[in-house]
Amino acid sequence: MSEMEEKTPFAKIEDAVKKCEDASNVEVVVVFSKRSGPYRDVHFLCGAISALVTALFLVFSSINFSPIYLAPNLIVMFFFGYALPWLIPSLYIWLTSQERRAKQVQAAAELSFFRQGVSLTRSRTGLLLFLSLQEGDGALLGDLGVRKAIPGDKLGELTLKLRQAAGAKDPVEATLSYLDDLAEPLGKFVPFNASNPNELPNRPVWLEGGETWP
Repeated sequence: MSEMEEKTPFAKIEDAVKKCEDASNVEVVVVFSKRSGPYRDVHFLCGAISALVTALFLVFSSINFSPIYLAPNLIVMFFFGYALPWLIPSLYIWLTSQERRAKQVQAAAELSFFRQGVSLTRSRTGLLLFLSLQEGDGALLGDLGVRKAIPGDKLGELTLKLRQAAGAKDPVEATLSYLDDLAEPLGKFVPFNASNPNELPNRPVWLEGGETWP
């Protein structure tokens, strides 16, 4: 890479992860997920509302129409409403509770913890930073060695800051700033051990629809 070529945000995060691992014995894995749940019920709800509004309009309006067109119109409007959350992602937030979204983010993070191999490090010092962009929320999951070394109140503080980063206007840039600040406490509570190899990739992972994207 030439000196004039600027690194991509993900490349910067990769460097920040390396900085954390050079300062400590922790294996840091960063995962960005487009969403933490399929929200199929939201799609069906929007479809049902769209069909209901159409039916009420056709029944009570002064427009003359043949009854033969009622069913096709309702079907078309149902599928229009079903697709609406893809066009207006805010509907996923408006039509679900914060508690539900938080539970889905936590469940998705726990699944990612195992799928990304965070639980398989030699010293049990894996640490997952999981950020779910649609929900604007995140989860910080540490393996046994991390949870034993870092006090609970400190882990709680770091978790809160990560969740704030996930909800920031620019989550990637906020995560980069978070990682820069994370190196110091990791080095303090889980000191660097030269004999510990780099067991997990430093490059952040992008998840969409359950698939890992490069």
